[in-house]
Amino acid sequence: MTSWFGCCWPASRGRQALRATSRSINYALGLGITQFLELGSGDPHISAAHAAIAAARTQPAPRIVLIDHDVIVRARAELDMENQPPDWHRSTFVEGNVFATGWMLASLAKRGLLDLDQRVCVLAVDILHFGEPDINVRSVPRRLARRLAPGSLIAATHLADQPLRPPADTGVLEDLRADTARWRRAHHRCAPPHHLLRSPADFASLLADLDLLHPGITTPGCWPEPDNTANPRAPYTLAAVGRVPEHSGHAKAHNARPQARQRTR
Repeated sequence: MTSWFGCCWPASRGRQALRATSRSINYALGLGITQFLELGSGDPHISAAHAAIAAARTQPAPRIVLIDHDVIVRARAELDMENQPPDWHRSTFVEGNVFATGWMLASLAKRGLLDLDQRVCVLAVDILHFGEPDINVRSVPRRLARRLAPGSLIAATHLADQPLRPPADTGVLEDLRADTARWRRAHHRCAPPHHLLRSPADFASLLADLDLLHPGITTPGCWPEPDNTANPRAPYTLAAVGRVPEHSGHAKAHNARPQARQRTR
């Protein structure tokens, strides 16, 4: 998550995103995954992923690559890493464009920061909805699924103005959409660009190349449990964790599925 995280984001939603990140990492660590990649990490001091990896006591010790395009964030990250405890140095900060997925993975592999023959847990929390209009955001999870080893995990969230459970009162939905529009305008003044919005069905389609873990599409505050919120409030965010399925040659393209598949744990 980017360095302006606290600028306009409500504290409760921020805590939910941080908890979802920590839970995803702990789940991956439990599976024996030791490589992590956070897209749009922001300052390490506000990165829940960086904190979780530094605190992990599993062996072998996990490592994480933090990627952000902000040069100011990079400068702060380099300063932050100086004179810090050894566990902090499990994190490596890289300046880069997280939407240039193919180039990003090739570069990280060439530099020895990721072993693409081994499983990776990718954290795409509060980043995919920032894709500019000329960016094909769908290509990010697709290329990750094609390049990463089977069994890798991708944890993703996305802003929405449509809840998972249709509210009984249509006024609730109207209020959610109006509040979301106001929040997006305020956030844009604070830290552009505008968020893109996706419905639950669109979000599932975005992750169509993955096998979604139980419970499928939910929200950050609820994962890994279903979301049963009756009165959602803006900014309403969807969340899911997907597993890269088995396929022949994970550097090769494979046929996309028409909708996200769901698997139990």
